[in-house]
Amino acid sequence: MSDVIKRKGTKVKTLDACQNKVAKNVILAIDQEVKLSLAKNVSSAIGNAGPGAYCSRSGAINLPTRKMSYTQMISFEKLNDEQNSQKQLILNQTDTDAKLEIPLDDTVDQDLQDRMAESIKAIEKEDETKSKKLKLWIFSFLMLLLVSIVIGIIVPILIRKRNSSNREKIDITANIEECQGSLDDNLTTKYQVLRNNISNEFSDKTPIIDTPYSAIRNSLCWLANIDGPQLKNIESQTYKLIQNFVLGVIYYSFLGVENDFTSNKLKDFYWMSDLSECKWNYVNCNENDEIIALVFSDLDLEGSLPSEISFLTHLKTFRLYDTPLEGNIPQEIGEMSQLQSLEISGSSLTGSIPDNISNLLNLKVLEFGSTDLSGTVPSINKLTQLTELYISRNYFLDIPFDAFSSCTNLEMLHITNTESPYYLPPFLTSFPKLEKLELHVTDLSGTIPSEVGFLTELTDLQIQYLSQEDSTIPTELGNLSKLKFIVLVGAYRGTIPSEFGNLQNLSHLYLTSPNLSDHISSELVRLTKLEALTLFTTSGIHKFSKPEEIRSFLLGR
Repeated sequence: MSDVIKRKGTKVKTLDACQNKVAKNVILAIDQEVKLSLAKNVSSAIGNAGPGAYCSRSGAINLPTRKMSYTQMISFEKLNDEQNSQKQLILNQTDTDAKLEIPLDDTVDQDLQDRMAESIKAIEKEDETKSKKLKLWIFSFLMLLLVSIVIGIIVPILIRKRNSSNREKIDITANIEECQGSLDDNLTTKYQVLRNNISNEFSDKTPIIDTPYSAIRNSLCWLANIDGPQLKNIESQTYKLIQNFVLGVIYYSFLGVENDFTSNKLKDFYWMSDLSECKWNYVNCNENDEIIALVFSDLDLEGSLPSEISFLTHLKTFRLYDTPLEGNIPQEIGEMSQLQSLEISGSSLTGSIPDNISNLLNLKVLEFGSTDLSGTVPSINKLTQLTELYISRNYFLDIPFDAFSSCTNLEMLHITNTESPYYLPPFLTSFPKLEKLELHVTDLSGTIPSEVGFLTELTDLQIQYLSQEDSTIPTELGNLSKLKFIVLVGAYRGTIPSEFGNLQNLSHLYLTSPNLSDHISSELVRLTKLEALTLFTTSGIHKFSKPEEIRSFLLGR
């Protein structure tokens, strides 16, 4: 057969090519006007196909409105003898120059069927091969992903072990022992140079006393034994020398009285390693490698806080959380003029808060919580930049309210769990920026001043254990439109102010007083954002934690 297919913009291809490749990308132009008188079933199948049909990869002729397979197309009844000798199917498409000429004879039907059957088998085999390749590719990708994940987990562990091994070499436990008492000749010169350089930098501070087995002696011995890149880095920059010395003193101070070099948990967090001190855990530096923050949290460490911490002149944040250090807060901490945040909570520190803490004029956050500190909180009225003050769970600490009455930039004030008696002062209203006020005092007297209504930024108000029996809940609280939490516990009398209905942002309301009237104003129904309601009044306890229950209760009152 001389079947020829001409396609626009391509070389001439035979119909065999279309059949053998299952009609890949070959356009069959079908004209509405069929130029031969085809059998009735032919006319019904393709006579109205319209332009745009094409030979697809699946071996089907794709028409504009439906698909017709080759098998369907060639399974027509044989035409009458008179037509069989010369009939041709000429398919033209008006918008292209594609043209198909297929001379037909009596054997064309069976021949095309056989060819298409072979082509279909070939494409099925090809599809099966492609499917296998796709599955293999997906499997390879997943394996590569799994290997990457495993490498991402294992490699850091191996690196950490390697660094740990390096730290064992640099930790110089044996050399520290040799460094105690009288220094040997190999260390004497280097040790003395380091000691003198550090002493000269801080000649106006406490002298460096390097008694045997002290944290200072240990730190100097460690520095004297460092070599390699870290040594060059330290020796070339004085501030790096100071930083390493101070961190060494902190490390050995945290060993406790037994000087157990192996028990210090900091050793597992790159401390005393050959890495730059800025890469040690709990140490943060700025872009100039100057230490600006020390943050110790949840560490089972013993020992005390050394005064040499004040040598870190760029330190802005010192935070000690849930680390049971003992001893006093060093007086030198009041010399750290750059300090902006001083937070000590969850320790066994004793003694008093240094008076010179008021010299930290850049301080913005101050916290003393859950300690064994005693005495009286010194005046911090000079700390005009202070925005957050937390003094909580210090049962031996006296906290006079006038110690911070001039800190007018306060946004958070949290004083809790103290057993000393207090009188609620009216100057609380002198904090116009206050957002959160929490007073949990065992013996709190006085009344909530009406001027509290001027604290328009307040979102959280918690005053507990107010013991004065003639106190009432001020109606001015209804002016604080930003309030979300109200917790009032005490000997309040009277009724719940109807003005509370104005607090459209209120989500939690907790009022407890056995003397409080159970009359509830219908205005409280307007509290549509209320999620939790607890009332302890003369009629008993009412507690709800679902909005629908709250609304039903308020409507029923």
